[in-house]
Amino acid sequence: MLTGRGIEWRDQAVRWWDYWLKNRNTGIMDEPPISIYMRQCTRPTPSCKTFQDFGGQSRRGLLATPANTTLYLQDAHLLSTEVAKPARINSVTFRPSA
Repeated sequence: MLTGRGIEWRDQAVRWWDYWLKNRNTGIMDEPPISIYMRQCTRPTPSCKTFQDFGGQSRRGLLATPANTTLYLQDAHLLSTEVAKPARINSVTFRPSA
């Protein structure tokens, strides 16, 4: 088993859902809004027991001035700030006798 700081996100997700869906004070809203975890590249070897990583939390977040941006789903599952053009829909005719 590899060791390092690591992060287990599922327990944090349960705390968030408990707060919003079950009205439980889990303390999740008292924590910084953004947590960052990055694992550095480690070449795979059979003897690898640890990996390098770093992480932290920020009360300001990653952006000094956050902005809302609307993204629209485009063809090929892409997102864009431009409104999507109507897509051509393929259809199949159902013939129960065939």
